[in-house]
Amino acid sequence: MIGFQQRQPGQPTVVFLHGAGISSWMWRGQLAALPELDAVALDLPGHGVSAAVPWPGLSATTALVADWIRANATGGKAHVVGLSLGGVMGLDLAARFPGVVNRLVTTGALAMGLPGADALGWVMEVSMPLTRMPWLIGMSGRMLGLSVQERADLLNDVRRLPPAFVRQSVRDVAGFRITPALLASPVPALVVAGTREYRGIRRTVGRLDAEWPTAVGRLVPKGHHIWNWQFPERFNTMLRNWLLEQRVPDGLAIPR
Repeated sequence: MIGFQQRQPGQPTVVFLHGAGISSWMWRGQLAALPELDAVALDLPGHGVSAAVPWPGLSATTALVADWIRANATGGKAHVVGLSLGGVMGLDLAARFPGVVNRLVTTGALAMGLPGADALGWVMEVSMPLTRMPWLIGMSGRMLGLSVQERADLLNDVRRLPPAFVRQSVRDVAGFRITPALLASPVPALVVAGTREYRGIRRTVGRLDAEWPTAVGRLVPKGHHIWNWQFPERFNTMLRNWLLEQRVPDGLAIPR
């Protein structure tokens, strides 16, 4: 499952979980910003080095990540950072496997349902041939500020992605909900989203900030879904503040 890594044996481990349709390389800039940690970005089933592994569903994949942490992280525990699908998995880890998580950062995680998820998943599946066009990937990558190499990596990820995974991952995320187990989890969590993200994601942040005693919810002004590319220095400062000091960084807004 290991994609990118910056191993520092004996130091606290941090595990990065990517979003759907893009593999572990998306965290390059974050691994480099945490030289004092044992940093690993995993490739989830169907992505990157795990592209040939069928997606077993959100719950089963979360269990696989928990097993990996127990077997490979320093002391059998890790900080966890997740975006989008990876953020939902981070919440699932905190709810069902809190013993493997030191501190958690999630961004862009949806836990409030998604109206029309089945129809959306079907549309995304049948439109996959269009999204694989190099010109479209190139245009999207330039808008996101990606380098030429990163745009090539993004195209490779999209081309390898099984269309059926797209529909299933939408269903998995749409079916994830905030549970009593999550709200009772002792894991210190920083739950964030961009102010320009989908309303349900922003509502997730607000609810967890209000109802999860060990969590802090914050919004990133002008932030889009993949804001670690949009504002990398701000994102890395947030990680260092929370993972190294459990401190909420300045410049984030309190959800209303």
